[in-house]
Amino acid sequence: MQCIICREEKEKADFNDEHIIPDSLGGYSHINTVCTTCNSNLGTNVDGPLVNHFIAKYLRYRYQIKGKEGNVPNPFDSTYMVNDNADRKAKILINENGVIEPYFLPKIEVKDISAKTVSIMISVDNKDKNQFKTIINKIVQRNNLEKIDFSKLNPSPAGIVAPKLSAEIKIDLLKFKIGLLKIAYEFAITNIMDYVNDPMALEIANVLKNNDYGAVLKYANIGDGFQKEILAPFTDYLDFDSAKHYLVLWCIDGCLYCYISLLNTFVIGIKLSDKNYLDGKILVGINCLSKKNFVLYNYKDIIDMVDEVSYIPLLQFETHENFVKYKIEESHHEFGYIMNDYGFELFDRDGSSSKYNMNQLIDRYIDRINELVDLPNLSDDIIFDTEVYIKTLNGNQLIRLLGLKEIRKHTKKI
Repeated sequence: MQCIICREEKEKADFNDEHIIPDSLGGYSHINTVCTTCNSNLGTNVDGPLVNHFIAKYLRYRYQIKGKEGNVPNPFDSTYMVNDNADRKAKILINENGVIEPYFLPKIEVKDISAKTVSIMISVDNKDKNQFKTIINKIVQRNNLEKIDFSKLNPSPAGIVAPKLSAEIKIDLLKFKIGLLKIAYEFAITNIMDYVNDPMALEIANVLKNNDYGAVLKYANIGDGFQKEILAPFTDYLDFDSAKHYLVLWCIDGCLYCYISLLNTFVIGIKLSDKNYLDGKILVGINCLSKKNFVLYNYKDIIDMVDEVSYIPLLQFETHENFVKYKIEESHHEFGYIMNDYGFELFDRDGSSSKYNMNQLIDRYIDRINELVDLPNLSDDIIFDTEVYIKTLNGNQLIRLLGLKEIRKHTKKI
């Protein structure tokens, strides 16, 4: 069995479970084609820069996604200055209810007033108020002072109104992209049979094996990692604002690409090959956090799932008088056409029943164009290659049917 990362042949026992989208980001698609050695390296050096990215930690906190140790990360875990005062520090904690709370670190000032007098100023967070005496005793011991009569102390509560906390936060703009490259590569290898031996696939495997962060930009070259605009071709049908990850395999100018959207935040297009492996298909992987699943779709199936389709007949009238007659009849409330189980009932020029039905003519049209387009043109007319007619319901007027205008109404996104 060959590992898709190091490309070495190994025993089946040398492989273990690998998540295409890291489980620390709520990924639910598993593969078993990465050896344990490479899996360990991917977890630390490839997935690590992505799942531990400041923005990823915030997403994990927002969606309450636990890590391998069962904890939701605190994206604000840093030491902050209070009101731009470098002598006053605070941290941001997350309580047991998941609510963010400031925590002010103890501030201690010891000053010699005279040879026999020492001034001790202590301020602590309200959470530490019961530790007040313990803190003073440690100060006394550390400074060889006399014991303090706590009965003479009168701590007074004080608050900081609307404190402003500030800290320096560094955000990686490069290394995290290797994690996105891995997601695209594993998704393609899992769903495109011949891709594993593609020249660019071999290059990418080597980039991942060697943690070559600098080489990633050769492939992750559409968008800067956060540009949602690149998803525009799919926004009519994919609900990018939902708690989902999306992986889209499609071809542009004969080259294979994977577009990635992780919770509509990490967004990038990755070139995977100079070849077209999909024959006009678009494959979409949808990872839903709420349903805890990963489902693979053909994009055309998604369109059929979310659209309501209706058809308007494209008619041709032999004379102006026939057109006027039709418009008069159309204005009546009970106007309609003779229908059957397939839609419009079809007739020949002499008024006799046609040997075709609507489904057959639509299938003939689809067969003609199926190999000509990569993306379905949803507003194009369906033009028939056979002369057929339809009849009005009451006037029994025979009218040539040239084809249909397909009307699609988006009812939802997926």
